[in-house]
Order: sequence, then structure tokens, then C-alpha cells
Amino acid sequence: MLRSGSAGAERPSDRHLEVLRAALKLIAERGYAGASLRELARRLGVQQPSLYHYFETKEQLVEQIILHLGADMLAAPAELPLPDDLADVPGFAIAGVMFVWDQPLYADFVRFLFVVSVEQAQFRDAMQSLYAHGGDATAAAFLEPFVARGEIDRDDGFTLLRTAVNSIALMMIEERLLYGRKTTSDALRAHAARTERWLRDAIVARRK
Repeated sequence: MLRSGSAGAERPSDRHLEVLRAALKLIAERGYAGASLRELARRLGVQQPSLYHYFETKEQLVEQIILHLGADMLAAPAELPLPDDLADVPGFAIAGVMFVWDQPLYADFVRFLFVVSVEQAQFRDAMQSLYAHGGDATAAAFLEPFVARGEIDRDDGFTLLRTAVNSIALMMIEERLLYGRKTTSDALRAHAARTERWLRDAIVARRK
């Protein structure tokens, strides 16, 4: 989970971001091959040549969506306090996942990633950089105080975070993408609470 403002790239203008959001939804709906710049211009109410102010090709458009929209949507809110106690880490990680999936465009963003990765394999490195490499660097920095105090080793810390995050994210993919739900179900919220409790209990048990 990235912290807000951690993307490191210059933020596009509001209009540029509006164009990227419209393109994201279009590609999520129609796939990479079926999403034309002509249709994007029509949805935005502009002439197609005006889009070239922001990108020259569809490939550049996809790269910008991954870089700018992806980094923004994966950023945990600054008001979500970082935990001081290792036992609070699962709850923090789960709350971050729930926050991300509650953002209006995130389900479309995940659908976009699946569509693009299947149709255009050359973008997989950019996706891995955003999710895996960037996420691992952030997780390592987040876990460092607990590792330094000898409360958990680095590998176990990564397993803890991945268990918390992936357990909730997989159910979100099922509900939002496969089943078309617009909101989080009570069953998923109950699963999140149980997962947090079990992981917290496991951490407390290690201390005994």
C-alpha cells in the first residue's frame, strides 16, 4: 500500500486526469483493441487531435493510466494512522484494501489491468513495477521498525501483509468484477473482521 503522494512523478493537470479517467473506463469496457481514440474524444466532447496534447499513441495513454491513476488509487489515505504495535498491522493493511476498493474507479482500474495484460503483454512490466516492486519497497519501509525491534523478521512480515491484503483483495475481485456488486457485502466485511482477528491472535501468540 502506497502512502499518499508517494508516486514521485509530476502530477498531471485536472483536465489531463479527466482524460485518463475516461480512457480507463473505455478500455475497461471495450478492451484495448476495441477502445479507439475517436470514441474517447467523442465521450469527452472534443476533437480527436486535441488528445495529442496529452499523449501521441494509445500505448502512451495506457502507460499514463498505470503511472498516474494507478499510483493515486493505490495510495492509503494520509489520515489512516500507521500502527505502532505489530498486532495492529493486519487491521491497518485490511483497512487500506477496503479504502482502495471503495474508490469509484478502482474496480474499473483492476478490470483495465486484466484486459491490458491479456491483450498487450508489453505493459506487464509497468504493472509489476507499480504493484510488486513499488509495493514491496513500501512494505519493507513500513515493516522496518518492527523488524529492527526483533518483533518479526522481514520474510514473515511480508507474509503477514500479503495474507491480510490478498485475502481481502481476492474476495473484492470476486464481488466487484465477477458478480458485479457495487458495494461491499456483509459477508466480505465479516471475512475481513475474522481475518484481522486471526492474524492479530497469531501475532499475540508469538509473544508468549
